[in-house]
Amino acid sequence: MRARCRVLLVLAAAACAKPTDLDGRTCMLAPSWASPAYECTTGSPVVATAEPTPDEDSDSEKEKEKEKEKEKEKEKEKESEIEMGGDTPPEKEKVVEKEKAKEKDVEKEKDDDKEDDKEDEKEADEPAADSKATIAGDRIKLRKKVIFKKSSDEIAEKSHAVLDDVVALLKEHPEITKIEIQGHTDNRGDDDKNVKKSKERAKAVRDYLVDNGIKGKRIVTKGFGADEPIANNKTKAGRSKNRRIEIHILKRK
Repeated sequence: MRARCRVLLVLAAAACAKPTDLDGRTCMLAPSWASPAYECTTGSPVVATAEPTPDEDSDSEKEKEKEKEKEKEKEKEKESEIEMGGDTPPEKEKVVEKEKAKEKDVEKEKDDDKEDDKEDEKEADEPAADSKATIAGDRIKLRKKVIFKKSSDEIAEKSHAVLDDVVALLKEHPEITKIEIQGHTDNRGDDDKNVKKSKERAKAVRDYLVDNGIKGKRIVTKGFGADEPIANNKTKAGRSKNRRIEIHILKRK
C-alpha cells in the first residue's frame, strides 16, 4: 500500500511540474524514486566561461609594471649616452644650436652697446658750437647730444644741462604751443627693439622737461628706431650721429 502511494505521489508531481528553460533547453521533472530528476528535450549543454582568478589579474598587472620599468630604464640609458658624449637627437641639437646662437647675439649686443656708449661719451665731451639751445626754423637745435646711461632710457647726468637749456628756451617762448620729441637709433639690432628703445628715450626727455616746469600738453613724443638715419651706419661715428634726440616745433600761436 505504501509503495503504491509513493508511485502516485511521484506521478502527480511530474504531471504538475512546469517546464523550465535552462540555457535554451526545455526540461520536465521526470518520475524517480530517488532525488528529483529532469528530462530535457531541446537546447544545447551549458558551457561555462572561465573567469580570471585574482592571482591571474595580479600577474598581468605585474607584467605591465615590468614593461613600464624597462621603458624607463631605456630612456635613462639614452640620456646618459648623450651626457657621456653619445649622439644627440636632431631635435635636441637644433634646440642647443638656437640657445647658443641667442647667447652669442646677447654677448655681441652687449659689446656693441659698450662701443656705442664710448662713442656717445666722446661726442658729448666735445666743445659745443652754441652755448644754449636755439630755434632753427621748425626745430629746436641742441648745443650738445643728449646721451643716456648704458643700454637704458635713463638720461646721463652730463646731459641735464643740455635739457635745462630747452626748458629755459620753452619758458622764454610761450608762443611755441606744441613740440615733438623724436627718438632715433642706429640700424644695429632688432628693428622692434630699436623702435621701442627710441620711444622710451623720447619719453624720458619729455618727462625731464615736464618735471622741470614745462606743461605736458605742449609735448608729444615719437620713436622712429633706425628708419631715419642722418649718417652712414657702417662707421662708429655715423652710428653715433644716428643715435639722437631731435625736438621739432609743431605749433606756434
